[in-house]
Amino acid sequence: KFKGGSLRYWPKDKKKAGVAKPPVDKLLKSDCKVMNIKVNTTVFDGNRAHEVESFEGERYSVVFFTAKGYQKLSPANVKVMKGLGYPWPSPSAMTALKKVAFGKDA
Repeated sequence: KFKGGSLRYWPKDKKKAGVAKPPVDKLLKSDCKVMNIKVNTTVFDGNRAHEVESFEGERYSVVFFTAKGYQKLSPANVKVMKGLGYPWPSPSAMTALKKVAFGKDA
């Protein structure tokens, strides 16, 4: 059990062509979305700025992600991965997740 530990997430912190992302310490707290991950699972783009607020006690995070270019794996290797028990996202599943993670930017 723990107290605190909400997730701060900056959904507008996305890379733009030819423009460097601002340093994390220059992002405004007023621009972040605060999520209580103790009571709700959440999906977000881990490439955008995020941090965990201070907390007391023990807590664990389980992180799932899909590597860029996963769809380039050969069908034979996809079959091996699935045979080993790895979930393999379909294009429609990835589209749905992107809508959740990116909102209107999907």
